[in-house]
Amino acid sequence: MSEGELVIRASKRAADAKNLAPEAVVELLRNVQQRIPEVAPLTSEQREALRKHERFPDNAIQGSISAIGAQQLVSDANRWTAVVYELRKMLNGVEGANLIRRQRAALIAVQAYIIACQLVRNPEHADLRPHVENMKRLRAIHRRRRRAGQAPEEPAATEGAGGGEVE
Repeated sequence: MSEGELVIRASKRAADAKNLAPEAVVELLRNVQQRIPEVAPLTSEQREALRKHERFPDNAIQGSISAIGAQQLVSDANRWTAVVYELRKMLNGVEGANLIRRQRAALIAVQAYIIACQLVRNPEHADLRPHVENMKRLRAIHRRRRRAGQAPEEPAATEGAGGGEVE
């Protein structure tokens, strides 16, 4: 199956579904990336060196390019700049949405922990005790790591949704 057929199939699936699954988005992006010419990852040093040369004013570039008849190169660069802009905008939106998803998951996890801590007090929910003990251990490790990274004059942050340790 050719790349074009893969993109068409993925596009048809996208049209059939209201929302794309993350795996479908990854597949689409990889297929599109394969069709973009001259895509190559740059090292930090290469990127910095190219940015230093980028400081040449656009009007000076236009004038120099016009003198040698290579306007297509500038036109292509400008058109791909629009692609970069749209990709960054999309990445920003996807990152923001995922941050919200992760925050919601964290909130649900904290609420589940608080409820489990309350339920474990009742003997009929003893099966939750290993889960609660494991969560307490993980939270203590997280607190120690966070405190180790803080400056000495900063107060330690409180834990849990209620502002204190839940037992």
